Amino acid sequence: MQKNIALENVLIIDLKTVSAQANYKDLPVLMQNEWKNLAQYHHIQPEQVEEYYKAKAGIYAEFGKIIGISVGMFFKKSTTDLGLRIKTFCEASEKETLTQFADLVENSLASFKQLTFCGHNLREFDIPFVSRRLCVHRLPLPQKMDIQNVKPWEAPLIDTIYHWRFTAFKHYVSLPLLAQTLEIPISSQYLSEKDIHDYFWQLNDTNSIVQQSKNDVATIAHILMHFLQLPKIDSSNIEYV
Repeated sequence: MQKNIALENVLIIDLKTVSAQANYKDLPVLMQNEWKNLAQYHHIQPEQVEEYYKAKAGIYAEFGKIIGISVGMFFKKSTTDLGLRIKTFCEASEKETLTQFADLVENSLASFKQLTFCGHNLREFDIPFVSRRLCVHRLPLPQKMDIQNVKPWEAPLIDTIYHWRFTAFKHYVSLPLLAQTLEIPISSQYLSEKDIHDYFWQLNDTNSIVQQSKNDVATIAHILMHFLQLPKIDSSNIEYV
């Protein structure tokens, strides 16, 4: 990884998503058929299609929706210490959540000419998922996120999973696994995709999901600092706004 990254221009992003409906059978018939085809493509047995929907629908923009978007930005706490500010957008409607996030990128951060997005699996998940859901709601894509025609190596993206891959392009590692490998502490109560479905649809507990999103932003920041061989950000220097 390049060592000359201007951390004050880095926007860390973490999405939390869930299936658009509580249950597979709540989908329109045509969408049920499409999900069944997708499950079959992934070698899911017919009797497991409904559970597979609860566990995996949230990772597809066609079958899922965004619960919340957490972002983090570095700032100078002192002449020697870096701080991290974390903010979460989590409104009653996905459209309002997206509207507020897009306003941050398009307007509040307009002065950041070299804004760089950072995340874990950012290229394959966070950026395309947000872009597709903005399109669904007929919301404009922020100019700084309009990178479809940008050469991959010129895109303003830092993806921690890509840096961990090195030359192994098919290697996948989850955020909690990478954090633990790098000896970065994470909560033992880490929510899986299926857990998030249950917390949202059955327990109506959005707060726990949002808290994990905030924690994930901090974890991504620690991983980035590790890759750059910089000191870890002290927990007392992490602010929530």
